[in-house]
Amino acid sequence: MVDLSDIAGLVEPHVPALLAMALVVGVVALVHRAIRQRNNASLKQDHLREQLLLLALWLVGAVSFILALPIGEETKGQLLTLFGILLTAVIGLASTTFVGNAMAGLMLKGLRGLGPGDFIRVEGHFGRITDRGLFHTEIQTEDRDLVTLPNLYLVTNPLRILRPSGTVIAAKVSLGYDVGRTRIEAQLVAAAEAAGLQDPFVQLIDLGDFSVVWRAGGILEDLGRIISTRSALRREMLDRLHADGIEIVSPIHAMHRRLDPQIPVVPDPDDVASVPESLPIEQLVFDKADLAASVERLIDKHEGLMAQVDELRARLKVEEDPTEITAIEAKLDRKKLLAAAALEAIEDRQRRSEDDD
Repeated sequence: MVDLSDIAGLVEPHVPALLAMALVVGVVALVHRAIRQRNNASLKQDHLREQLLLLALWLVGAVSFILALPIGEETKGQLLTLFGILLTAVIGLASTTFVGNAMAGLMLKGLRGLGPGDFIRVEGHFGRITDRGLFHTEIQTEDRDLVTLPNLYLVTNPLRILRPSGTVIAAKVSLGYDVGRTRIEAQLVAAAEAAGLQDPFVQLIDLGDFSVVWRAGGILEDLGRIISTRSALRREMLDRLHADGIEIVSPIHAMHRRLDPQIPVVPDPDDVASVPESLPIEQLVFDKADLAASVERLIDKHEGLMAQVDELRARLKVEEDPTEITAIEAKLDRKKLLAAAALEAIEDRQRRSEDDD
């Protein structure tokens, strides 16, 4: 028959360690819940701070568990030394991955102009940021796919961030030597203007053996139309060069086909028909990035409105003029309505983003 006192005697020395383990798990769970509640209350999600805090708590918990073990002080010291060596080895071995990504995430956290909705290009990847974490950054590409890029990859490769004030959109075209320079420049500038670009320009890129390479472009101020504007620029260049009778084909290609040199290789004007405009492609491929960016803007707007509400309430407490009090109260009511509408829009878009995931 099993003696309960013997079992209690075996378990009793381990009670402090078990309590320490239970305390650590409970504290981590409570902190995690508190962080999520605070994030929900403040609307903004701070994944970096949450992950760092939880990691620190687990490390503290591991040390507390070792200290609570029913062993001698010398053995505890040896275990702590071993734990420190293992932790140092893990950091050293994983410095290019786990820890490296975490450090890179902290570096990117302080980088200006890098947040949800921003356009970035790194190596062969181009898209809009949808989410940023301690270890990775998620972007939505031109194919509407979501790509997760390790933060270490972003800081060890040239990272291009498109400026919110605008970026250069340009395209190249090869034309023959038989067309005058001023005639080409005039058509390419007109094409850039028709595509909606500001400050259009034309560059002569290369004087090849059989053709001349031109580059036309301009400043696109609305980054939300970057994909469709690229296509529009090439479309306008094609249409305007053909309309002016300028063939877009190298002379060597024409000689192989044995064409009449008096007949330009351009389409029949009657074949160019108007095409009804479709939904802008950016709305299709960057839907999640647009949603993330709009949530950030609405959060900033809501915080600004709440700051104005607090300011009006403070004025209302010290104001004595009845007319001024009435005006302040009316303005306060408007700001509250706007803040409530912004909060409702934020919650609706956050639900849509969660449903999409």
